[in-house]
Amino acid sequence: MDVKRIIKRLIYRYKADSDTYVRWLVKKGVKIGEGVRFITPKSSWVDISRPWLVSIGDNVIIGANSLVKRDIPSGVVVAGNPAKVICTLEEFIEKRKDTYIDETKKMTKLYYKRYGKWPEKHIFYENFWAFENDYKNLEPYFKDVFNWTKGDKQRMIDNFNNHEKTISSYEELIEICSREIENEER
Repeated sequence: MDVKRIIKRLIYRYKADSDTYVRWLVKKGVKIGEGVRFITPKSSWVDISRPWLVSIGDNVIIGANSLVKRDIPSGVVVAGNPAKVICTLEEFIEKRKDTYIDETKKMTKLYYKRYGKWPEKHIFYENFWAFENDYKNLEPYFKDVFNWTKGDKQRMIDNFNNHEKTISSYEELIEICSREIENEER
């Protein structure tokens, strides 16, 4: 475990990351299915005053700053206070297909404008499909994403390996964003 993870665990304890928070909730009596991810566990809450009243189905994404007070079915994306179903995972995937390249470039450019440097590659754990398509050569932090979902991991890997990446590499992403920033400044 690296130093950053240790410090994060010391500060945020059971909310240090999604997996730690899920394990803690299960110990408290909340029924949680496989493949559940909290986008920002430190700012999301599950009502554990009556844990037998809350169950979260399989393959659920819980948005940042959400408060889960009642049952969440499988295969959905929820967010809000209280958390409500926004869409199914299938709908979410279709929406993301249409927007993830633009979002990846926007996130990259905003990071650069805020910090004056390009983001490190690991920040793109939700967007690496834009510039990667070889599971064997993936960084470990990207490979970990394939463990987030319940189901056929090999099928996910095959889909990843066979998808057509839009940008040839992380380096090309940075080059594209650099050119776009230059054009915006003209």
